[in-house]
Amino acid sequence: MLVPLLTGQGEVGYQPLSEAPAAVLRVPFAPSATEAEIRALLGEIGARVSDGPSAVGLWDLAFADEKALSAGRSRLEQAPTVESVQ
Repeated sequence: MLVPLLTGQGEVGYQPLSEAPAAVLRVPFAPSATEAEIRALLGEIGARVSDGPSAVGLWDLAFADEKALSAGRSRLEQAPTVESVQ
């Protein structure tokens, strides 16, 4: 997300509102997944929701680094509450 940067000198620029997470996976959870199941899974893999759910049900899950993302991907791919991992 970008926000206008007003410098007060007649110039308008843009800068990121916040830094993007280092490692992100996009996941649609099964419609039958409960909030408790989702929270438990996220806690287990050390992920946090950085965005979502979108209008089509996609969640962006942020991880601390690529190593954590790789381990989280493996677990998400096996979870019955996850439809796919991108």
